[in-house]
Amino acid sequence: MSSGRSPLVALVVTVALLAAGCGGGQGGADAGVPEVEGLPEASETDVVVRADADLVVWADEVRAEALEPIVAEFAAELDVTAAVQAVPADDLESAFIIANTEGTGPDVVVGEHAWIGVLVQNGAIDRLELSDVDRGRYSPQALAGVTYNGVLYGLPYAVESLVLYRNTDLVGTAPATVEELVEAGTTSGAERPLCLPVGPGGDAFSLHALYRSAGGYVFGTTSDGEPNPTDLGVGGPGSVAAMTKFGELGAAGVLSTDITQDNALGTFVEAGCAYLVAGPDAAAQLRAAGVPYQVSPSPGFADGATAQPYVEVQAFFLASKGRSRDLAKQLVLDGINSPETMQALYDAERRVPAMTDVLAAAIAQDPAVALFAEAAAAGVLLPSIPQMGAVWGPLSQAEAAVVRGADPEDTIRDAGAAIARALQ
Repeated sequence: MSSGRSPLVALVVTVALLAAGCGGGQGGADAGVPEVEGLPEASETDVVVRADADLVVWADEVRAEALEPIVAEFAAELDVTAAVQAVPADDLESAFIIANTEGTGPDVVVGEHAWIGVLVQNGAIDRLELSDVDRGRYSPQALAGVTYNGVLYGLPYAVESLVLYRNTDLVGTAPATVEELVEAGTTSGAERPLCLPVGPGGDAFSLHALYRSAGGYVFGTTSDGEPNPTDLGVGGPGSVAAMTKFGELGAAGVLSTDITQDNALGTFVEAGCAYLVAGPDAAAQLRAAGVPYQVSPSPGFADGATAQPYVEVQAFFLASKGRSRDLAKQLVLDGINSPETMQALYDAERRVPAMTDVLAAAIAQDPAVALFAEAAAAGVLLPSIPQMGAVWGPLSQAEAAVVRGADPEDTIRDAGAAIARALQ
């Protein structure tokens, strides 16, 4: 999620492959840190240094572990050295842009499609030339996610959205509406019906499905279906209607700022709530904890539109200033772009595959995967335009305030005004 970016941290864990080691002193401490558009400033001590290898891939900690054997095998076949560097997820986008600008970054970076607007704005990634045959291997939604202004910039490998988990010891069938969820959850015996992370500062990402169902939108769309930053929905009538619903759910104890990203899953595991809104990664933790659960798409309000959670596409991007750009292209187009590699990535991390044949195989092995795929298919792609950076803070804070009892209309109109000023 791109709603909040923490300051860069200096520590980077490096996974060396083959004979590669960690390079020292390549960060250019005397050169300083270049300014980048759309991201907070960072001190020069925060620059991440490229590993000393022919081919370098940056990813977050989880993906780095999954990629290590795949990149190692690719490098061994070409008799080159390679390294996968694990960069903390909250810092990866910023660290990549800064290092790429200095020429000390990786050749390939793995991240969210929502980064693309800022990456393109900073000239940090190259377009990806993918044949029509290869494009046909991926879901249209996944390809749309990595396409920006009509140009393909990444190779998608996974699609994900938030889903609704229910404790089957407490509640039965999947609720068709929010109202059914509230009724069943309230009578379930759990302390609260729903664990949906709001947190003290709000969480516009997690609340988006309900926001859309109640009539709100962030940005409208152009005639081509692209996000339109000149059409701001925050502060408009639909957002007022959504905030009114949020206020009612807050007053009823269904939504609470006490439920955060840190405690939502644990509360659900302890049967403190009947339902949980979380991503696909929660499934493995629930299985390990022995919690009986089922998954379904998040429901909308009875008098509203279909609930549409934000959808994220995970992808591989080619660094514009990578030292081994030809190797990077070969890794992505030949090494990663294959059913065998996509299957290996799925086996390592269990994210819904973007490659349709791999998705079909995953569903055949585990029918529950179809439920996660269904939820993502019903969602809406998280806008990848840079203007989203102005939205997260004001909208999230407004939602939290309304859940706590603030006036819905005044609060969301103030948030809309703040966003509009930032976009000027």
